[in-house]
Amino acid sequence: MTRARQVANFDPALFAADEVSGDKVSGGTIGAGTLGSGVTFPAGHVLQVVHARNNTTANTNTTTYTASGVTDNITVTSGNDILVTASIPFRMFADGSSTDWMTLRFKIYHSTDDASYNDLTGVASDYYKDQAGNLPNDQWISGTSYITYLHESVSGTSHYYKVYFNSGAQGETVYVSTSGAYWTMTLMEIQS
Repeated sequence: MTRARQVANFDPALFAADEVSGDKVSGGTIGAGTLGSGVTFPAGHVLQVVHARNNTTANTNTTTYTASGVTDNITVTSGNDILVTASIPFRMFADGSSTDWMTLRFKIYHSTDDASYNDLTGVASDYYKDQAGNLPNDQWISGTSYITYLHESVSGTSHYYKVYFNSGAQGETVYVSTSGAYWTMTLMEIQS
């Protein structure tokens, strides 16, 4: 009998030859088993995922970058990559000051000790509103910022990430997670 015929007929003799630690392979699925600690995954495989979700609200009306409350941390094997993604609901508010534009910028900051944070990305996301003449009183702009950043070949094992934000227009107030909207941050360790 040919191998193709054995596969088509689910011939037990064929699958007995493909046993793995006593568990038979059936239809391309290993029936049971545990990967040992010595297993090395190929580059690009996701090894773990951590996820944070909250509706912490923050606001600022200055050009100084301020912690938004969007934060998460992960412990990884040194040398692997970390994929950082964030979804951040926001609102920008024009209070009728003498400006004809307003902007909101986000950056990802990183720390290995949860104490000293440094700018990791530069401006990772930027929202801008412009018009001829001054912005009217009480104009609201709402949206969601999506940030994705690959932190490559990290050193050390503990990594903390925070999203910071600012208002590019003097006096215009920008908000994160207003009206109970939830922000999310997901960190994925990827085998290098």
